[in-house]
Amino acid sequence: MVKKIQNNNMDEALQAKAAVVDFSAFYNADTDENTQLAIANGITNIPALLFLKDGKVVGKNVGFMPKPELEAWVKGCMEQ
Repeated sequence: MVKKIQNNNMDEALQAKAAVVDFSAFYNADTDENTQLAIANGITNIPALLFLKDGKVVGKNVGFMPKPELEAWVKGCMEQ
């Protein structure tokens, strides 16, 4: 399920068993609209992905990833 993060609030993602947060200029966690959230998570470049597991960041990636690399990254994060 895809949800847009607004008002610097990603509580729903933090409460999920597992979640990927996409920091970008226009999608999921729009860095222009969620500046404090980006700063709090050390996001200085976009696109950036955070993988949350049980409310904790277990993976972070900055930059584009081809689909096979993205799938491997998600799998690796899930196994942590």
